[in-house]
Amino acid sequence: MFIVLTGLLGKWPSQSDFAIILLLFTSLFVVYALLISSWKCSDKVIGWVATGLAARLILIFCFPQLSDDIYRFYWDAMLTDQGISPYRFLPAEISHATVANHREVFEMLNSKEYYSVYPPFNQLLFWISLKAGVSLYGFSIVLKVLYLAFEVIGVIYMLKTLKALGKSMWWGALYWLNPLVIMEGMGNLHIECAMVGLLSVSVYYYHKNQLHFKTALHYAASVALKITPLMLSPFLFFHQDRGSRQAFTLKVLILVLFLFLPLFILMDIPSFLQSLELYFRKFEFNAGIYYILRWVGFQISGYNLIAYIGPALILCFTVVVLWMSLSVKSRDTITLIQLWLVTWTAYLLLSTTVHPWYIIPILFLGSFSGFLYPVVWSYLITLTYINYSYNQYCENLWVVAIEYLLVGIFIGVEYFYYRKNTLA
Repeated sequence: MFIVLTGLLGKWPSQSDFAIILLLFTSLFVVYALLISSWKCSDKVIGWVATGLAARLILIFCFPQLSDDIYRFYWDAMLTDQGISPYRFLPAEISHATVANHREVFEMLNSKEYYSVYPPFNQLLFWISLKAGVSLYGFSIVLKVLYLAFEVIGVIYMLKTLKALGKSMWWGALYWLNPLVIMEGMGNLHIECAMVGLLSVSVYYYHKNQLHFKTALHYAASVALKITPLMLSPFLFFHQDRGSRQAFTLKVLILVLFLFLPLFILMDIPSFLQSLELYFRKFEFNAGIYYILRWVGFQISGYNLIAYIGPALILCFTVVVLWMSLSVKSRDTITLIQLWLVTWTAYLLLSTTVHPWYIIPILFLGSFSGFLYPVVWSYLITLTYINYSYNQYCENLWVVAIEYLLVGIFIGVEYFYYRKNTLA
């Protein structure tokens, strides 16, 4: 039933079919809960690993229906194949004669007026998929196969880490079988699923105290797929003794610079940073604390103060992260993962833009420590698909309010019981 429902969700509804999306997601989460309960406290992982893998395999042949980001991936790959930097020109600046299939893909873009925000490692995967897939549909299949490889590696190392920590490997099923992870990763081709796979490997080698290369390599690769893991770096830095700290940091820095080398060679850093800045100064979607501050700003000034509130929230977040990384001295793996979970959760709560796939990392981190609020959030955030069901796109703030209210209550309850059990 889980596999069939996954296939239906990947093949049937379009982005605007909210009633069907909600029905299928709700059904999937019910079956997910039943599966999780049936495998609870069991270390027989073959059943749930095979189920999650089968659900992903069936989505390989389903073209992304719930997101149009794939067209930007394909667009960037076409530019790269023509020897044009995807960071140098806005899509609107590229002439029809320059790129084959220009008009067909251009009309489907949701990002015609800003530069590419995908790091060079992403662009390499896009280009490989373009060359191997030939058509847009083939591009989708090849890219999904590449992402699946990262996911499989990630779950293998996740299980190895759970075993090394003495925890039930059942916890891994919370992440591997989560419907949002499967649909937004393998279904809609969002890079978070691949990034988490690399982060999983780095966590394992951190636990095994192999800090000087393997941890640095996989952590740097995860940053090269998605910039956001950079916010975890202070914990890696300050949770080591002084003898290891400098050598490890130097290796991470060298590897990150190497993976971002095309940006430096082509002098495209300003365009890339300009696109990143849009996420803090312009884009708004499903935000939590920011929407409250935006309303206050409207009452005071009469207009949207996102240009000031966004950077201010990031500054506050940076201060909090540095304070936490300096104040907690423990170097054990569980403490590190819990700090990462708190950090990523705070980042999402303070962000101006929180798409459904943005919470995939906290589902991964939460599965190590037994926190279930990421699972609750992964269902509630699917309600945001209602925004695409109107004749003209409109964000339903009632849905956002319900989502964050319930998530906030669940976080509070879990934190209370966590503190109570810790003290006991």
